Amino acid sequence: MLLTGKILGHCHIQSLIGEGSSAQVYKGMHQTLGIPVAVKILKVAPQDSMASHLATYRDRFRREAQLAARLSHEGIVRVLDFGEEMGFLYLVMEFIDGYTLYEYLRNNDPMGEEISLKVISYLATALHAAHVQNIVHRDIKPANILITRDGWLKISDLGLAKDLTARDMTNADTMLGTPYYMAPECFIPGRDLGPTADLYSLGVILYQMLTGTPPFMGSLNQVISGHLHSEPSYVATQQGTKTPLPEPTVRLLKTLLAKDPAVRPKTGRELSDLCNIRLQTIRNGGAYVKAMNSGRDATGLADSSTFQRLGHFMEKNLGSRSSEYQGHRVTHTTGVERILIWALAIVFLGGCLIAYFSSR
Repeated sequence: MLLTGKILGHCHIQSLIGEGSSAQVYKGMHQTLGIPVAVKILKVAPQDSMASHLATYRDRFRREAQLAARLSHEGIVRVLDFGEEMGFLYLVMEFIDGYTLYEYLRNNDPMGEEISLKVISYLATALHAAHVQNIVHRDIKPANILITRDGWLKISDLGLAKDLTARDMTNADTMLGTPYYMAPECFIPGRDLGPTADLYSLGVILYQMLTGTPPFMGSLNQVISGHLHSEPSYVATQQGTKTPLPEPTVRLLKTLLAKDPAVRPKTGRELSDLCNIRLQTIRNGGAYVKAMNSGRDATGLADSSTFQRLGHFMEKNLGSRSSEYQGHRVTHTTGVERILIWALAIVFLGGCLIAYFSSR
C-alpha cells in the first residue's frame, strides 16, 4: 500500500524511496520545520502467517526509534520524531541526499588505501558514540552507510541494534544480520555480541574497499565457514592486475578479522587511532599508495559524478590533526603543511648553495 500524499504527524509523504521486508521508506516534507525528511513506516501485516509476528515487528520498530533517539553524532542518521497514526507506526529521520557506500563500491574500482583508512577511522568514531551508549548496531554493511552529496558519511538503520542493558528481543537461536559482514560469533547460538562484532564488520568493509569484494564469498554455508574457520587472501585486483596489500595494512586487517573477539580492537576509538597511525606512515612516503592509486587518491574520487565532493570531504572532515594511541600523541600534518615544509627546505638549501658559491 502506497502512502504517497498522506499526512503522518507533521510530515507530508511525497515519494517512495526504499522498501524492505517489514518497512517502507518515503521522502517527505516536515510541515513544521520546513525541511525534507525520510519517513520509515512499518508495513501492516497481511492476514496470513506474518500476522502472528506483528507484535514483534512493532516492538522492534519502537526499539529502533528509542535507540536511535539516544544517539547524537554527526556520523549517525538523526531521528527527529516517532509516532503512530491511522494504524501506521512511523519513524521520522533526517533526509540524506546521496548514495550508499554499497552503490559506490558496486560501480567503481577498489579504493586507495589512504581514503579507505579515513572512511574506516571516521565510521569507527561514529560507532564508538553508539557503543558508549551500550548500543551494538549488528548490521554494519556498505548498504547501511550513506554518503551525502556534500561528502558526509552517515550510519543508518538501527533495526537490528541491540541494547546491551536490556533484554534482547531476539531468540538465542536466531541469526541476524548480513552474512558477508557478520562476525564469527554471530553464527554461534547463544554467544553474546559486543561492540567488537561491529568492528569486525568494519574490517570486512575495509577489506572490500581495498580488494573489491568481501573476504568470503559463495554459498551461505561457504560464507559462514569462511568467517568461522578460514583466512582470506590479502590481494587487491585492479584491471586484471593482482597486487598484495601492504604488510602493515594486512596486520590491521588480521586484527580486525580475528576469529577471537578479544584479539580485535576493544573500542571504535582504538580502531580509529590504529587507522590514523597507519595513515601517518603512508603520508611519510608509503610506496604502495602511489602504485595502487594511479590517480585515484582522495581527490580523484571527487571526479565521480556519484560523489563529486567526497575527496574534498575526506581531506577536510576526516583529516584528524592528532590522535592518541597507548598514551602517545600522534600528530598528522596536512597536505598544505607538507608543501610549505618542502618549500622552506628548498629555500634554505638554495640559500646555502648561494652562500657557498659566493664565498669562493
